[in-house]
Amino acid sequence: MATIYFITETYLKAQTVITKNVDVQMIMPLTQPASDLYVANVLGQEYYEYLLAAYNAQTLTAPEITLVDHIQPLMAWRSAEMALGVGAAAFTNKGAQTQLGEFSANADIGTLNYVRNEYRGFAEYYEERVIRFLQLNKDDYPGFTASSNSTDTPPDTNSDWDDMMMIV
Repeated sequence: MATIYFITETYLKAQTVITKNVDVQMIMPLTQPASDLYVANVLGQEYYEYLLAAYNAQTLTAPEITLVDHIQPLMAWRSAEMALGVGAAAFTNKGAQTQLGEFSANADIGTLNYVRNEYRGFAEYYEERVIRFLQLNKDDYPGFTASSNSTDTPPDTNSDWDDMMMIV
């Protein structure tokens, strides 16, 4: 059975601007690098691997289900951000090819960059939300705070959240 990186095609299309007629075979392979690059960075490598395995085995605890509910929008928008570049061109047996349709036109690079930045903004918001959630609820996630989780890819603790809490 293939690993599901916290989101399904249905979730991705329901929660982002990716339309139902988009070929999921172009996007779903990007969920692994999106998860590896961004979710592992937030959770730390050891806890990330544990949570991903528990998600796929359907053995999450109630707090872990809540955490995954916070991770899913991050995954959806990071995958959409990554897919934007892939959607503009496809790698075929003839090399990189741009997509042309009967009633469509390719977006120029300025438009692609603008849209990608918008998607990135959504993803960064959800990423910060996961970090804040974990900081506020760290007692519910002992695997996240475990000293063994600070090796390889340590959890991202470079958030302004602690500074903001000191001001309040």
